[in-house]
Amino acid sequence: MRGKFLLGVLIFGIFLILLVKLGEAATTITGCTAITTSGEYVLANDIIDSSASTCIDIQANQANNVILDCQGHIIDGVDTSGSYGIFVFRPSSTTTNITIKNCILTDWDNGIYLTSSNNNTLINIIANSNNDFGLYLSSSTYNTLTNIT
Repeated sequence: MRGKFLLGVLIFGIFLILLVKLGEAATTITGCTAITTSGEYVLANDIIDSSASTCIDIQANQANNVILDCQGHIIDGVDTSGSYGIFVFRPSSTTTNITIKNCILTDWDNGIYLTSSNNNTLINIIANSNNDFGLYLSSSTYNTLTNIT
């Protein structure tokens, strides 16, 4: 009898954990923004002809362990010098664990700019028609790049 009770408690506990995990939805992004907390973010639509100097800013020492999924959407600028589609900068090399995936970046000075940030993953990125760099990595180590065009 005790074994059945413990099994029931265990199954109920697992159910509650799964229910909590399902409730943790990704934060939806619809325009240029600063990401200041850890978590998962999804781009819900194209951003076209943004005049922002930095469109998606994953901010220093505040937003480690971030997943940004553009879901195949475009982050498009207006060819402004010194502009960034996605910007990640740390004042010193710290572990950041940021995943950026399924993004198309066009018409920025730098499509994606990573400096002093480590242990990041970039997957399925297309960066074209950017003035300076499609993808810029500086003082960043242990990054994984997959399917980058």
